[in-house]
Amino acid sequence: SCPLTEIYQEKYSFMSRADYWVAASNAVIKLRSPNNELDLKSTFKWGRVDADQCPDAALRLPGDTDCGEVQDVFLNRLGLTWTDAVALLGAHTVGRGSSDFSGHDGIWVDTNQEATIFDKRYYEEVLRRAWVPRNEGTALQDWTWGGGNNGSPRFMLNTDMCLLFDVETTFPCCTRTDLTRNDGSNQCDTNNSVLRGTECGRTTNEEAATAMVQFAGQQDDNPSRFNNDNGPFFTAFSAAWEAATTNGWDNLQELALSCGTVSPTPAPSTQLPTLPPTPGPTQVPTVPPTPVRTEFPTPPPTPVRTELPTVPPTPSPTQNPTLRPTPGPTQLPTAPPTPVPTQLPTPFQVPTAPPTTSPTQLPTPLPTQLPTTTIPAADSCVDVDSLIHNGKTKDCEWVIINQRCQPYAHLCPVSCDQCECLLRRSVCSSGEDCCSGVCVAGECACLSKNELCSSNDQCCSGLCRDDGTCAGSSTVG
Repeated sequence: SCPLTEIYQEKYSFMSRADYWVAASNAVIKLRSPNNELDLKSTFKWGRVDADQCPDAALRLPGDTDCGEVQDVFLNRLGLTWTDAVALLGAHTVGRGSSDFSGHDGIWVDTNQEATIFDKRYYEEVLRRAWVPRNEGTALQDWTWGGGNNGSPRFMLNTDMCLLFDVETTFPCCTRTDLTRNDGSNQCDTNNSVLRGTECGRTTNEEAATAMVQFAGQQDDNPSRFNNDNGPFFTAFSAAWEAATTNGWDNLQELALSCGTVSPTPAPSTQLPTLPPTPGPTQVPTVPPTPVRTEFPTPPPTPVRTELPTVPPTPSPTQNPTLRPTPGPTQLPTAPPTPVPTQLPTPFQVPTAPPTTSPTQLPTPLPTQLPTTTIPAADSCVDVDSLIHNGKTKDCEWVIINQRCQPYAHLCPVSCDQCECLLRRSVCSSGEDCCSGVCVAGECACLSKNELCSSNDQCCSGLCRDDGTCAGSSTVG
């Protein structure tokens, strides 16, 4: 079983699991940052409620195909900015991709040792190396260093490369044609292709590109020289992390400023055990027994699937590796928080502190593109011959290969097996199109806890109680 789960069951079960995973992630990030510099305790708020079920949780994370996936998850669904998205993807600096989970194997930085350090090295690697396509022509196409990995499987995903390069328009291409190997050969030329004459163009997404360069600390416009300042990245990540981990909740509370009695909450009415101090960077205050839940932080879940780094050896069901457990994930930051912006840095100033307002509820998910083709009727269920994705013509076979049924099931109902009705997050024009009977902002949604319902399909939890209200999950969409 997972060591972090065992720790939760032994010492921290008075918390919700949702709070616990957030606090645990904060602790890991602090312990793995240089000199424990990135302390996220000020971003932590507690009060998340566990759900009995999390249907389609893995599908909420970005895929690995292109920046349309990044936009769909971070901008359209979470209401963040491109600067925020670039900062969160910087978590790829720790952990690795695994062929057992995402199918992509390797690390995003120079060595396995470097992959245990939470710093800005990820951004430096994107600029520093000559990246060439790997596994070209397959669903697992990604990028590898053309200079020779020497047993260190460095790689990048399309969702990493598109933040700085126009890898769709100029594909196949090489990111730096000016680099050579020790034998004098060009790093862009491999056994499979010769790309020294085809350099990847720069993305037109100026906000994302600016953030990549500024977080890397590039000096004198030299893609091989960088400063040692993690500050701009840490500032942006802190704001982005708070916005992401508090998104959708409007009842979270800040940590107590002292170890005194806390005010009552809807927690169980049993006495809470006194928490033993941990040898972590901060002291976990001892909470005296009280008939309420303590205002304590709870270690958190690992972040997200665009191949956000996985902290091995913790298995992850998502495509994005998550922060892996280290020998000290139990050291939870608990010092009282200070107000921190709950949104990622503004789109136009990467290093500056982000806005101070945070979303109070999960933004209604919107598809990256809303094709205008109407939803086929059940008695005439047919797939369209072609569709447009990010300005390019695709077909329903591409939809299935790239697992894009959510935004395109209404155009490919046969291929996606949704002729009778459309599943959650599929594009819809009315509630009649959706299995749940709920269409919100052009997307099939579901009803949250205690909302009136007439069938199980309408509820996010999948359970419509006898009193005609939904049980379970507390968020819509």
